[in-house]
Amino acid sequence: MSARSRQRGLFATQANMYMAALLLLVATLLHGTLIPMLPWRPDVMLVLVVTWSLLRGLREGLLWAFAGGILLDLLSGGPFGAFTIALLAAALLAGAVHRAAFHVGLLQVGVVALSTFIYEAVYLAALATTEHAASWGLLARNLGPSLLLNILLFIVLSRPLAWLNRKTAAESLEW
Repeated sequence: MSARSRQRGLFATQANMYMAALLLLVATLLHGTLIPMLPWRPDVMLVLVVTWSLLRGLREGLLWAFAGGILLDLLSGGPFGAFTIALLAAALLAGAVHRAAFHVGLLQVGVVALSTFIYEAVYLAALATTEHAASWGLLARNLGPSLLLNILLFIVLSRPLAWLNRKTAAESLEW
């Protein structure tokens, strides 16, 4: 491989990392500013992580989940690590089925729905292990609207993220 090719490859990976950081920051800012004003709240970071996990697989999905979870944990008043653990659990599911669900729309919607349930349940379990009050009734009350909003958000975000995936596919992060 020539020095010029290595340099282009390095830049492409850095550009991919900058793009990921920008998307995760935007999702974090939405989570902390606009979304709390809504009566029902879509989980923008969750949908972003699950969609990227379905597109790129487990490695990048876990990386996005970890980075996004840390950002949400820094912003929240809850126990540090609760969002990170919940996002990692959801990314594990989506990344594990990424090859099977790559072209099957209904399966992807099912993965988003199941990931929403896992995310909410793991987050509430993390809250329950601390002095923060966790209500399992809250999960039951909010799960329906969260599922619907997350599926709708997935439908909206899947095409732009699929386009971004195609544009950066050769630049996927290697570890």
